[in-house]
Amino acid sequence: MAALTACDYRKWQKHLPNHLTGLDFFGKAQKAREVVQDSMLQYCSALPLDVSKIVSERQRILREGGMNPEDAARQETMFTVGVFGNIAPTLFWSIYELFSRPSLLAEVREEVPLNAVTEVGKGADTSHFILDVAAIKTKCPLLLATYQETQRTHDSHANIRKVLADTFLDDGHYFLRKGNYCLIPTSSVHQNKLV
Repeated sequence: MAALTACDYRKWQKHLPNHLTGLDFFGKAQKAREVVQDSMLQYCSALPLDVSKIVSERQRILREGGMNPEDAARQETMFTVGVFGNIAPTLFWSIYELFSRPSLLAEVREEVPLNAVTEVGKGADTSHFILDVAAIKTKCPLLLATYQETQRTHDSHANIRKVLADTFLDDGHYFLRKGNYCLIPTSSVHQNKLV
């Protein structure tokens, strides 16, 4: 993967919105994506021993499920789109929301160890803790709600949808013509009490 540079990746990211919406008329994003995918294929064909567990497990599962190496590498390439665009800002804003509310932070600090953490080898020199990620969803409602509300209130994405049929909205005040694109800004949808 040494052949891939940050510049190659940024070039692909720059043109990604046009590519994902079918508006990459000059193929710039497609060409940049091919460079990234070729590098990812090289990387995934011989994963280093210190690779992230999420990468090694995704590749193992995809290949055991019958996916060929080329498609598995393509999946890994697209995975980075979601990771960089969603996880980093969600993590930042979740931490911000928790630490700006001391009483909520205290409650979450009590909730997680009681419901989702197990100590193994208690008292021994080799003792360690295991976090049950599934229990966070089922047994830690405060942390889960904080995460979900963070995604809702700090979302800055705008969903783009293709209009599949002529559609009238709001008793005929708005007309969406088939074949056009509709831009839906999520922050106004999630924060306007009239929506």
